[in-house]
Amino acid sequence: MSASSKSRKAAPPPAVDRPPWWRALVYGALVVAALLALSAVGQMFGSSSITDRLAGEGWGEYAQVIVRNRIGALWHGAFIFGCVAGFLFLLTARRPGWTPLRVILARWGLVAIMAVDALLLSRHYVSAMPLSAVQENEVIRLLKAGPPETRVALVTQESFYNNWLTYLFPYHGIKSVNITQMPRMPAEYQRFLQTVGRNPLRFWQLSAVGYVLAPAGVWNQMQNDPAMKEALTPALAYNVEWRDGDLVVLPATAYSPGQHVVLQFRKPAPFTALFAGWSVVSDDEALRRLADPATEPFVSLAVATESADDLPASDAQGLTGRAQVVGSHSGRLIVKVSSDRPAILRVAEKFDSGWRARINGKPAPVRRVDFLFMGVRVEPGEHEVELFYRAGARSLYVLALGLLVCIGAAASLAVGRMIAPLRRAGEETRG
Repeated sequence: MSASSKSRKAAPPPAVDRPPWWRALVYGALVVAALLALSAVGQMFGSSSITDRLAGEGWGEYAQVIVRNRIGALWHGAFIFGCVAGFLFLLTARRPGWTPLRVILARWGLVAIMAVDALLLSRHYVSAMPLSAVQENEVIRLLKAGPPETRVALVTQESFYNNWLTYLFPYHGIKSVNITQMPRMPAEYQRFLQTVGRNPLRFWQLSAVGYVLAPAGVWNQMQNDPAMKEALTPALAYNVEWRDGDLVVLPATAYSPGQHVVLQFRKPAPFTALFAGWSVVSDDEALRRLADPATEPFVSLAVATESADDLPASDAQGLTGRAQVVGSHSGRLIVKVSSDRPAILRVAEKFDSGWRARINGKPAPVRRVDFLFMGVRVEPGEHEVELFYRAGARSLYVLALGLLVCIGAAASLAVGRMIAPLRRAGEETRG
């Protein structure tokens, strides 16, 4: 073997030419990092005037905290975009004169920086909740004493009420008609709340509410309304107190009257019920009936037009037979029904196309009734109705496709790296 051949083999492999779009990504990340850094510097020099302006707008002592957090966020963004630029720069094959170990350390060093950054940030956004925050109290024991399908309504979601709605109620399996967060509320649900929700008593009736939680002052105002006074009765008066960061529920006494109350809803609010009569109506007509205080609820079921296939007419009225929940799990409900006439089982759960039904093990259609709820028609006699939820397969297909793309990209990268040395060796041999 000649000396020129040995020197040619000892030379480091040439650098891989990056496409123009790759360089544009690196330069773009560097430009963004520079802009964020300049913005942070500008905020630092003008922090006094910005703080005074925010304080004048009503933020008070929090103005300084806002400005400090804003500056920190800008510096953090500049740092992250700088790391992104470095990662993109080193993501291609080895640099001239760099050993493989040096390339690996450079790349994984950037990954380690990002991991440490995520770990440091998680302390501000993720924190373990102490078990004491979801401990059972007197209010929870009262709510759990009723049927598990009975719902709770909160007149207000301020202060500790929102904390209970978000954490305490789900932990103890207590259902509520209130919503913690729903940034993309379905149009039909929003329409129902805007129409029927204006009449709280009717809304609570239709939604199977058993208890209402409210401040004592609100209950005092409710008693001026004869309908509210007739429908609600106090079941528990209590006070709340913060001790070592935990909310403690204290019973009301003669010396410390309750500042909050649990009200029992005395109007009939069945979670499951058999309707002897029904009529097929439009959504507008169904909402009008449900929202009209003069219309007696639970007399005739309103069936949506698109759910009325193969449904015979019925001019009967009122409830009939018996419907009892014998099994309730997440996404699954079992109801024992008994009736001497054809009926529709109304379930106070929001209708969705993912719900399926079986009567005595045989499939049955789930119908949309009372605009928002579910219904299943049953024949006379005793039956077991099972409702279960099956999500659509579209989301699974999208996830599978994304997984296949990732696997394909990883395989292509791995194969390319395995072939590259063989290709270089062949070029050297031919040279």
